[in-house]
Amino acid sequence: MEKKSCFPMKLEYKNRKLAFNNTDIASVAKKHPTPFFLYSEEVLTKNYSDFFNGAVNAGLINPLVCFAMKSNPNLELVVS
Repeated sequence: MEKKSCFPMKLEYKNRKLAFNNTDIASVAKKHPTPFFLYSEEVLTKNYSDFFNGAVNAGLINPLVCFAMKSNPNLELVVS
């Protein structure tokens, strides 16, 4: 039986190149100065949905989910 990871992202080699969620990391490094953070929108969205739905399932009506910008000041992660 295959064990499911709580992190659906994949870090693997494809054609001898390191890829993160099917994205060639070397191509990202050519476009952005290093070091950089590489996030998975899929994982972030799933984590938010799980947290929000958990609050709803716990009986909270219209839960307000807030994010502390001190923890990660990358505004692009919270705008959508």
